[in-house]
Amino acid sequence: MTETFKSSLQGNPWDLWGLSKIFDGSNSDATCVHAKDPVTIRLDMRKPEDQHHFDLFGHDTHADLTSNSFVLEFPFNGCDMCSLAMPAINRINAIGLLLDPDFTPVTLFSCDHPRDKPNSLNLYRPGKPYKSRTALGEQGQSPFARDAFELGREIQPLIS
Repeated sequence: MTETFKSSLQGNPWDLWGLSKIFDGSNSDATCVHAKDPVTIRLDMRKPEDQHHFDLFGHDTHADLTSNSFVLEFPFNGCDMCSLAMPAINRINAIGLLLDPDFTPVTLFSCDHPRDKPNSLNLYRPGKPYKSRTALGEQGQSPFARDAFELGREIQPLIS
């Protein structure tokens, strides 16, 4: 039985938002970063849960990453999901760095497969320095970013 999973990215809210403007599901494998507008993300340090989040991740936040290529034959494990998600994340980071020299690469936080007996892989990384803008959002619907993502699929075996 074929099953689909989703990944969660950890990164700077501005970088995740910028990536969501480029990776909106319109490329060939419908890769989509689902990120919140960083202007709407507020931590209230008077709340213990917000303070705890900040202690763990700094200003970093999380965003979902979905793709039609995140498909495996059941049964599978967290390492199987990670091996499918990492090439897409590597290409996304390469495009982010190409379009914005101040881009901070995002990392894989988790891979989740929702079902009766959930299957997941969780990673933890401390937060990175804060920034208050990104040039990625200015790229918007750039055909170059979509073409670069597809090209990354072709050249990735050469650089692995």
